[in-house]
Amino acid sequence: MFIPEEWWAIIVLWVAEFIYEVASWSERNPFYGSVFIWVITAVGVNNYTKDRNAWIQIMSIIIGVIHTLSMGTLWTYTSVEEFDLWEQISFWDHGFLSNIDWTFQGFGEGGYYDQINDDEMAMEDEDIMLFESLNEE
Repeated sequence: MFIPEEWWAIIVLWVAEFIYEVASWSERNPFYGSVFIWVITAVGVNNYTKDRNAWIQIMSIIIGVIHTLSMGTLWTYTSVEEFDLWEQISFWDHGFLSNIDWTFQGFGEGGYYDQINDDEMAMEDEDIMLFESLNEE
């Protein structure tokens, strides 16, 4: 029951596809999963240009299409979710994009930078009042 080398290569490609899919979706990291698109494309092109096994070429195309569609879906989902166009799935609160504050609250009216400016103005007012009280004496 010897399995040829080419079939081992195909098995390894499918195992790698499974690992990349599980890791990308569980960690919500489409960057990580998108690397495999480059890898599987390189495998397919390498086999095509060197006129090697046709089964590896076919399987790399199939895996590449499946993985590209999956990562496109993950990119779309995480991007739309981060911009609060719909509610986040409750158990899925971690991942690459989940820690980024896309609201830019620090730059709007009443945001962080406005509070700093208000504090600075209050300190300047206190300094002016202190200076005036010293001059009156």
